[in-house]
Amino acid sequence: MKKATKLLCLFLAFLMSVSMFVACADEGTDDDKDPDQSTPSTTEPNEGDGGEETSDLLLTLPSYDFNEEEFVILCRTDKEYEVDTENPSTGDIVNDAIFSRNARVEELYNVEIVSAPVNGTWDQQSVFTSTLKNAVSSGSEDFDLVAGYLAYISNLAMDDCFYNLHEVNTLNLESEWWSESFVDNLTLFDCLYFADGDISLTMWESLYAMYFNKQIAEDRGIDNLYEMVIDGEWTMEALYELTEELYEDDGNDTVDMGDSFGMIINCHSIRAMVTTCGIPITQRNDEGTYDLVFFEDNTVNLFDELYSYVHSNDSVYMMVLSDDSDYTDILKMFTNNQSLFISGTLDQSATLRNMDTAFGIVPFPKYDKYQDNYLSHSYDGHSIFSIPASLVDPSMSGAIMDALGAESKQSVVPQYYEVVLKGRTTRDEESREMLDIIRDNLHFDFGFVYSVYMDRIYSHFGDLIEGAKNTFASSYVSTAEAYELKLEEIIEQYEGIS
Repeated sequence: MKKATKLLCLFLAFLMSVSMFVACADEGTDDDKDPDQSTPSTTEPNEGDGGEETSDLLLTLPSYDFNEEEFVILCRTDKEYEVDTENPSTGDIVNDAIFSRNARVEELYNVEIVSAPVNGTWDQQSVFTSTLKNAVSSGSEDFDLVAGYLAYISNLAMDDCFYNLHEVNTLNLESEWWSESFVDNLTLFDCLYFADGDISLTMWESLYAMYFNKQIAEDRGIDNLYEMVIDGEWTMEALYELTEELYEDDGNDTVDMGDSFGMIINCHSIRAMVTTCGIPITQRNDEGTYDLVFFEDNTVNLFDELYSYVHSNDSVYMMVLSDDSDYTDILKMFTNNQSLFISGTLDQSATLRNMDTAFGIVPFPKYDKYQDNYLSHSYDGHSIFSIPASLVDPSMSGAIMDALGAESKQSVVPQYYEVVLKGRTTRDEESREMLDIIRDNLHFDFGFVYSVYMDRIYSHFGDLIEGAKNTFASSYVSTAEAYELKLEEIIEQYEGIS
């Protein structure tokens, strides 16, 4: 059912309660529309009220009227909340922000946003991919946008399932609400099949960070973590040193979950360190394509260091996850004050805020002091966005995709960061600064996005450490040719489309 105009009023009232930006009620909405515009193919950008500048990102975009058409977003059932919700004013401010975002875009563009949820967890990926592939192969226009699981949805680019986003003239990929790192590094031969940015709440939820127990840090004389980060001295070597000799047995003479440690970690965090330590999987060459550079000295050195850190150090507890999202046991250990550090994603902070002991947040460390910047990584289960190739005209998809990104940047993401994390979870001003560092340094590697197609090259690193197999060098040599061939196939796909 079409969301009524009153929802726009609800949203404007909501904006007025947020001090981060100016309420749109004073700037107008419907007055900015050109009444003569009725179809995306004939729409020209609207300059607004005399071309005056506005702090409202949505009002800086061209104005369209899509004649009450449905705009259907194919999404995963368990991640539908980031695309659409039919339950406003639930008390969950992020849920309400998603609802209000959609209501506002619907009103301004005269369109109805509808989610089409399909099972799409890692174990159910065939259900999701077959749904999309069948729609594209049959020429169906059932879906206007796809919010897909990064790790496996990228495979479908090899099956010609997506539009080249650079050819969608209603989509401005240079806008601030799109990830510049993602757009730049995933563009090849002027082709881009996916976009990532503020439209993807799961991308921000899935950012990796390190949490530390402030009481344990104080007891151990560690009082300068934030200073180390700011000074660029928060490195892997510093992490190793701070977490050594912190193991305490609970009395049963067995290393188990009842003991206390310096670090609690898992294979997903180990994988993330490939990115955060500046280890490239692929690298641009002089021709503008990509070379496979994963097997270099720093990669081997990092693997050897981490393998020794995990398996030759009682102070490190390596948790083998039975399910990618099941952090229950290790989060309980941390909240019980059983570790100085725990690595994880930002969405897990919701559990940690129930701790009695204060905790802080820092980014993953740099590889060494010579690394220019801290780099951040987002779990490969977050959503990236694509336009199905079966659409006759992708203009509406590009326009609404851009609008959702813009409105997410100024309403959804601020609520998630400023209120959920900064206002309730973190307990000091320094942690807030750390969150900004994490967010501002998000990095995407071409080989990471296509890792699954490339025989899971990225996952292999952490999986060997988790499985106590110190065979990275030998196993890579035996599979390097297969990795190279897969990369060549991806490059040929892009070159053939350009």
